[in-house]
Amino acid sequence: MKSPKDMWAIQIEVTNACLFSCSNCTRFCGHHKKPFFMDWETFVRAVDSLEGFDQIVGIIGGEPTLHPQFERFIDHLSEKYGPRLKPNVLKMPMKPSEFAENVRVNQHDHYDRITADGNTKRAGLWSTMPNQYYKSYEKIHEIFGQQVLNDHRNNSIHQPILVSRKDLGITDEEWIPIRDKCWIQNQWSSSITPKGAFFCEVAAALDTLFDGPGGWRIEKGWWKREPEDFRDQIHWCEICGGALLDKGRLASDGIDDVSETLMKKIERVESPKFLKDHVRLIKGKDDNTDNEKMNSGIYLKNENDRLSNDNHVLCPRSISAIIPNLPDKPQIMNSSFVTTFKNVVTAERITYTNDDVSLFVVEQYNSEFQFGLFYNKLISESGADDWLYFTYSSENTQTEKVVTLKGMILNPGCVYWWNEPNESKHYLFSAFAQALKKSGFDGIAQCQTFDDFINLWEMDKVIELNDFFITFIED
Repeated sequence: MKSPKDMWAIQIEVTNACLFSCSNCTRFCGHHKKPFFMDWETFVRAVDSLEGFDQIVGIIGGEPTLHPQFERFIDHLSEKYGPRLKPNVLKMPMKPSEFAENVRVNQHDHYDRITADGNTKRAGLWSTMPNQYYKSYEKIHEIFGQQVLNDHRNNSIHQPILVSRKDLGITDEEWIPIRDKCWIQNQWSSSITPKGAFFCEVAAALDTLFDGPGGWRIEKGWWKREPEDFRDQIHWCEICGGALLDKGRLASDGIDDVSETLMKKIERVESPKFLKDHVRLIKGKDDNTDNEKMNSGIYLKNENDRLSNDNHVLCPRSISAIIPNLPDKPQIMNSSFVTTFKNVVTAERITYTNDDVSLFVVEQYNSEFQFGLFYNKLISESGADDWLYFTYSSENTQTEKVVTLKGMILNPGCVYWWNEPNESKHYLFSAFAQALKKSGFDGIAQCQTFDDFINLWEMDKVIELNDFFITFIED
């Protein structure tokens, strides 16, 4: 077995809520009648307790981004545990098929830079990338030097966990060396839950599911314990199959393989999975012939399959158009333009619309027009709550380029702009950019012009796309 101090990561489990109910989940998602959500005070203690641990401090679930205080948590983690050298931020638009590789390259680059700086300490995130990941994308990529992402749209294999070694006929003499070589305890991490600190993340999950006595006190230095100090927690290994079986089933099956003793235990806790009959009884050591062979704990044959190439969850959900009516240029709204956008925001009514697009009318654009007040009104009344496209040009809206960007993964923290020679600029930005959140309605209201508004962003987040479009067209 391995001491937590020698592990590559220690996890803070902020919730066991999850959008999935995978087969043989190590957090037993689908078995809980009600998920937990770690409170703020416990999270602060958890982070403080890891002072001196110089590897990865991870935030995990369940799905951690589902926690209502997720952004507050990761801000605190960054302040207390973030490396001096921050990760490079992915800013340029990319195809969904390029995302996983770009994240991987970015992480290797970050690791090389921090180790050259004499440090291996960094923050980590384990996520399935649901909607909240999309909304927190900017902050996530500025804080986490390590991300372990899995959208569960792949053929990952999960081995049975709810298994008692005694149900499989493994004797005491056979058991000890098997237990001490468990790949989960040796290759994964220890963890902190609302019930305390644990030598193994699966032991922590079992304690939660079966209402155990809890873990060690969350205090500085708990993670320095050696294996001989695990005596008060090691009983959980008796009902964990992590060290026992080398086969598993597709995570997407949603079925748990459970031995007899554990079947009775999940029945007693009224597991929703048990009640739905989403469990299968393992009758003996060799009774898993319908499951697929695993490779020494590697549950994906190809690590690049963690994220599906056709997963568009991080692409813009909708784009609203903001086009003030310039006195010397008439509004030209054609069918292609209107069907591109969720909302069309202008100063005059348009002659074409359909059920998929709403029109938001603002006061006449003139020399007294204040963009900040206009934007606040737009956000509060129009339903434009995702990406927004802005141009002064009413005659050349370049919808084809907007459509291209709508199929890309964009960083919500950036303002993207492009223009043709001698033409007005075109801008694309996100309504939930940190620059706008930090400024607030009052700060935005002070912006007299659109240029004042753009100045709310840091200059390195104002990204020109002229060369990008040239390269994209050539490809």
